[in-house]
Amino acid sequence: MFSSNLKSTAKRLLKDYGNSIILEEVIEGVRDSNIGLSNDTTIDHPMKANLSFYATSDEPLDITNINDMLVLIETDLVPSKKWNVKYNNQIWNIINIRITTAQDMNIVYELQVRSK
Repeated sequence: MFSSNLKSTAKRLLKDYGNSIILEEVIEGVRDSNIGLSNDTTIDHPMKANLSFYATSDEPLDITNINDMLVLIETDLVPSKKWNVKYNNQIWNIINIRITTAQDMNIVYELQVRSK
């Protein structure tokens, strides 16, 4: 019950105050050895998110740089580092994923993203 309430509160706050983004699911295709590319397909998942840039006072990860952005989302999807975030006509690679859980339920995902 507590975790369901927490999840619904996160969803409501992001819906009311979040920024519009697209979580781009990337489905790997078959690699064509003749041209050196794979025919990946994508599925767009529009949603709301809280966006913030890392400050110098944040405890950085080894792979954090000052241009990375933190994207907080609530979703039933399970994001992957192979996916992307589209925001403001720019594509960001997912570098790291942290999950906030309560009572074995995923509440929100923190995505560390970096501009392509």
